[in-house]
Amino acid sequence: MLLMRALTLVSIVVSTIASSGPPKEHLRSTRALEEIHPCELPPNEAFVLLKNGSTPILSPSYVENCLDAIEVNSTLMLLHLEAIRTNFREYYCFYNIVNDPANSTPASYQPELGYTLFSGPEEGQVRLDDELLALAASIEQNGATVSTLWDLQLIFSKLFDAHVGIPSVDFEYTTYASLIIPGRYVEGEEPSEPTFSVQYSDGGELEFHVHFASEDGSVETQMVETINDVSPYEFFLSLASSAALTVTPYQSPGARLNALFRVYSFSTNVMTFDSMHVRPSLIPESFPVTYASGESETFYHGILFYSGNEYAYFNLTEVPTLDAPGAVWQAFESAVNFLDENVTAPELTPPEDPSSVVKKLSTTQPKAKSALEEYEFDEYFYYGGALMAATKVEEDYAILKLQDFSLIFNDGVPDTIGEEGDWEGLAIPDLWSNFTASAKAKGVKKAIIDISANGGGTAISGTLLALSMYPFTSFDLVDEQYDQNYNDVMFIYNATIGVLVDALILDLANSTDTEMQDYLETLPENFSQQLEGVTTALLVFCCSGEDPVTCAENDSCKPLFGLLNQLDSLQEFMTGPQLRATIQIVLDLFGTYNPFNVLGFEAKIDKDNLVESIRGGVPQTTTNRYSIGNRAIYSHTIARAFQNDWEFDEYAIVSDGAAGSTTCLFSSLATQVWANRDVSGATNPLTTVTYGGTKDPSDTTVAGFPASVQGVKIEYPIITSGLLFMTEFLLPSNLTADLQTINEFYQSAVPLPPYFGESLPTMPVLNFYSQFMDPGALALQYIKIAGDEHIPKFFHHVTFGDTSDLPALYKATASRAFKNGGGGEVESWDEGMLPPDSPDDVSRDGSY
Repeated sequence: MLLMRALTLVSIVVSTIASSGPPKEHLRSTRALEEIHPCELPPNEAFVLLKNGSTPILSPSYVENCLDAIEVNSTLMLLHLEAIRTNFREYYCFYNIVNDPANSTPASYQPELGYTLFSGPEEGQVRLDDELLALAASIEQNGATVSTLWDLQLIFSKLFDAHVGIPSVDFEYTTYASLIIPGRYVEGEEPSEPTFSVQYSDGGELEFHVHFASEDGSVETQMVETINDVSPYEFFLSLASSAALTVTPYQSPGARLNALFRVYSFSTNVMTFDSMHVRPSLIPESFPVTYASGESETFYHGILFYSGNEYAYFNLTEVPTLDAPGAVWQAFESAVNFLDENVTAPELTPPEDPSSVVKKLSTTQPKAKSALEEYEFDEYFYYGGALMAATKVEEDYAILKLQDFSLIFNDGVPDTIGEEGDWEGLAIPDLWSNFTASAKAKGVKKAIIDISANGGGTAISGTLLALSMYPFTSFDLVDEQYDQNYNDVMFIYNATIGVLVDALILDLANSTDTEMQDYLETLPENFSQQLEGVTTALLVFCCSGEDPVTCAENDSCKPLFGLLNQLDSLQEFMTGPQLRATIQIVLDLFGTYNPFNVLGFEAKIDKDNLVESIRGGVPQTTTNRYSIGNRAIYSHTIARAFQNDWEFDEYAIVSDGAAGSTTCLFSSLATQVWANRDVSGATNPLTTVTYGGTKDPSDTTVAGFPASVQGVKIEYPIITSGLLFMTEFLLPSNLTADLQTINEFYQSAVPLPPYFGESLPTMPVLNFYSQFMDPGALALQYIKIAGDEHIPKFFHHVTFGDTSDLPALYKATASRAFKNGGGGEVESWDEGMLPPDSPDDVSRDGSY
C-alpha cells in the first residue's frame, strides 16, 4: 500500500473517531456541554475585579480549571503528539544532546580558553523523548483536555530556544497574557496603574521599586523588600528560570533576566507577560509583597486572552470542542483524498516566470524621529523599510549597532559576484566600509559593536561581520563547518529509493524515441489527466492553503508547477519525446523532494561518509561535515574591509545576552579568531562585554540562544512518496516491480503532520562547528562562551525604539574594554595581503 493511500485510511479512521466517538477501552469521548458548563462559575470567583478598559481580567485558577474540564478526543491528541515527537526525533539536531550535553563522546570544546557547556535544567537540559512519552502515557491513562496543549508546550519551552516551535493551534483559548497587579488597583483604591523600576545597587543587590501615582499627580515610591517571602532577586530569577515564561527563550539565565526586565513592561504599567501558552498556575495566583517602609500588600496574577492581536474577553462557557484538524493536516488530508478519488484537478496555473522581489538597503530613508531622538546616530541603515543598523563616531570610539542581521542585498557592488550567480551585493561589507570611512574621517581607532536585543537574521551576515573585523583571517578558518543528523528517513531513502531512481534514470537514457512511442500507446487513455491530478494533490499539500499564484513563487513548490506545465505539453503533443521529458522531470524531482534536501544541501552530503558519536548518552549518526561558505563572497568582503586603508586597534562586542541566532554565530566566530590568535594571526584585541543579568557574570553569555539555519522543508519527504506513486504509474511494471514494497518501507519512517497544527514544527537541523576546534568538538550551540567583562547594571532602553540608555552603556563598555590607544592609517600591509584597488577587481573565482 502506498503512503498516500495508507494515510487516506488514517484520515478515514480519524474522521470516524471524531464523528462517532472513540473506543471505550482507551479513549474518553469529547464531553457534550451539559446544563451546567464546567466553566460556569459566579463572576466573583471567575474574575479579578480590576477591569482593563471593558475587558475583565480572569483568575488563573478559573481559566485552568475550566480548560482542564473540557475534554479532547484522546486519539486525535495522541496522533498530534506522536507526529510532533517523530518530526523532532528525525530532524531536530539536538534531540539527543539535550538529555545531558556533558555525556557526549567525543566532546572537546577548548576549556583552556574558559569555555564551558550549557548544561542543567536552567540552561535547556531536558530529557525530551522521556517527557513526550510520559505525556503520551498520561493521555492514554487519563484522557486529554484542552490544557494538554499547555503541557506539551511546556516540554519544549524547557529547551530555552526560540528556534524550537511546536505548531500553533487554531484555538484562541490557550494563548494569553499574564498580568501582575498590586492589590490596591484590584480593589479599586487607585485610579491609575503603577510603574516599576529595577537596578543593581552599588553593593550588588537588586533593588525593585514600585511607583504609585495619585490623581493629584504625586508619586509614592516604595522599595520592595520581599516578594512571596523571598528577595526580589530570588523571585525574579526563579521566574526567569522557569519555562513558564515562554517569551524569554534564552539558554543563558542572565539573558533571560535581562529580557524579563527590558521587554516585558517592567518599566511602565502593570507587569505584563504576553504570548503565554503554558499552565497559568506556574505563576502564583497571588503573593504577598513587603516594602522597606514596613508596609505590605497582596499582588494578584490575572489573565487576559487574545483575539487576533487584540486583548479580548472570551465567555469560557462557549468554548468550542477542540476536534477539527489544523490547516496543515487539512491540506495533507485533501491531498491524499484527492489521490484516492482521482477527481479532476482544479485550475492551478503558475504565472509566467514569477520573479522574486529583492529588498534594498538604503542609507537615505528618513529616520523615525520619535524613536531615535534619545540618542542620535550619524547614519542609519534600513532593510525592507525596517531600521536594522546605525553607526556613530564619538570622540574616542566608533559604534556600530545592529538590531537585526537580516542584511544581505543592496546596490553598492557589482552584480552576480557569487558562485551561484544570485548575489546582487552584500550589505554587511558595505556597512563595514561606511563604518570604517566614518571612523577614519575622525581618526578613531576603537570600535564597539552593539548586538543587544538583536534577534538574529541571515547566517552569512554574522560570518561576514566577523571577517570584516579580521580580514587577514584565512577562508579556511572562517568557513565554519556544519553537519546534520543522519535519520531513519535518510537511511531508507538512500538504501532503496535513491538506488531505484538512479537505475531508472539510466534506463530512460538508454531508451529510444521509438520505444517511448510504443510504450506511450500502452498507457491508459486518460493517464496524463490522472498524473495531473496527482501533481495537483501534491501541490495542495505543498501550498498548504496558500493562493496558487502566490504559491507558484514559492521556491519549495515551483518544481511541481513545472511538472504541471510539462503535463499540459504532454496532453497537447502525445509523443514519445514528450513522454520521455515528463518521466525525466518526475525523476529529477526526487533531487528536490527527498529527506536529504530539507535544507537544500543534499549535494554537500557524502552518503558514504557517516560519523558515529555519543550525544547526551545516546548513540548518534551524523553526516559528514560540510561548509556553505563562498570564496568569492569572502574575497569581496575583505576587499571592502581593506578599501579605506583603515583598521581598528581594539574591538568591543557588547550585548545583554538577549540576542540570538546569527549573533551567536558572529560573536563565537569573532571570539574564536581572537582567542586563537596564534593560529589566526589576529592582532586587534577583542573584549566581549555583557551587562545586567544575574549576580554571576558567567550566567550572561554574549548570545542567549544557539544559531540555526531555518527554512527547514520537512514536508519534502512526504512529497517523495507521492512521486513514487507517479513513478509506478508512469513506468512499465518490469522496471517498478519492487516499488510498492519500497514505498511501504519508506512510509513507515516518514513523520506525519501534527493533527491540530496550523503549521509544521520548526527546529534547528544543523550543528555548526568552529574550525579552531579539533574534529571531535561539540557543536558550538552547546559551548558556553561567557563575556570577558561584565557590567553589573541594567540598561533597559537599548533598542532603536528607545535609546536613552545607550550613552551610559557605551561609556561603561569603553571603560572596561579598551586598554590600548593608537590612531592613524594602516602603515603597511603584510606581504601577500595587499588589498584590491576596488571590489570590481574581485573575480568570480574569488581571486584578485
